[in-house]
Amino acid sequence: MKILIIQQKYIGDVLRSSILCDNLKKWNNKCSIDFIVNDFTIDVISENPNIDNILIFKKEFKYNYIQFIKFLFSVRKTKYDYVIDCYSKIESNLISLFSNSRNRISYYKWYTNFIYSKTVKRFKKSDSYIELSVINRIELIKPIIGNDFSYEYFNKIYLNKIEVNFFKKKLRSLTKNNKKNILINLLGSTPQKSYPINEMVKFIDFISNKIDCNIILNYMLNQDLIINEIVDKLEKKTFENVIDYVPKTLKEYIYIANESDAVLGNEGGAINIAKALSKATFAIFSPMIQTKGWHSKNVSNQLAVHLQDYFPELFYNKQSNYIIKNNRQLYNKFKFDLFKEKLDLFLKVI
Repeated sequence: MKILIIQQKYIGDVLRSSILCDNLKKWNNKCSIDFIVNDFTIDVISENPNIDNILIFKKEFKYNYIQFIKFLFSVRKTKYDYVIDCYSKIESNLISLFSNSRNRISYYKWYTNFIYSKTVKRFKKSDSYIELSVINRIELIKPIIGNDFSYEYFNKIYLNKIEVNFFKKKLRSLTKNNKKNILINLLGSTPQKSYPINEMVKFIDFISNKIDCNIILNYMLNQDLIINEIVDKLEKKTFENVIDYVPKTLKEYIYIANESDAVLGNEGGAINIAKALSKATFAIFSPMIQTKGWHSKNVSNQLAVHLQDYFPELFYNKQSNYIIKNNRQLYNKFKFDLFKEKLDLFLKVI
């Protein structure tokens, strides 16, 4: 049995979708699973033993139609028994359609419903403590496995032992002490997902003053200017605790997160990676992102905060378009003092 899973991006989404591979192999370890992703997301699934082949959806496919058509033919040639489209966008719609598989599964959308042999509707609410992003993905394989199966709902990142030892030694050489290693995600993937700078400074200073630690700052290298603004505002003691090292690649981040005692900061792929590594996490959610999709209250050392926790009236009867449009204005209301006590409790137990 050959199965194709499509989830080009983003890092958190690719990681979430990999749980389908774990469940499918648990159900039938003889099935062969291929996974289509963008190249910048590979490292979150590269060591997963439940994925047989990783197929790269190249950036050039966006404008080089000849190469994209060749890719479509290569997919068609493989003759998949099942195609599971988690991405559900135009590129994955075309891949699914062109695969010519009899069994094509995706989320229900009235305008693409004809492409698939089976569609499922996303849950918008759940009584479960499991994240909706996981619950909705599991729905995609229920037409194959059925309802009466002991599903795995916890994402895992599989690591290479050689790489683990390498980064363990690397971090020890950088810190040269026995302090806790605290990894902080300074910015979100976009400005809309990034906690306001002045409040983030208070957040970092508070951590440094509460526990004796090494602080590892994580950010993308093209965010240098904003990072400098944050670092320049840190207290002297905090600045002295910041180690002179920034993970430069996704792989580096994964293995450094694995060697950290806790990962805190802006919610996103970086936090989801830490969760999949079973690390203590403290996530700050942007107003435009709902916690029920990406956070579970089921894990005691993985906490999250959202403006709605403190000012629910700001979100009452508000549509998502309104929240997105007013996201920055709402984020500016999310003062650090609101969740300072919750962070204090978190730091006492890591």
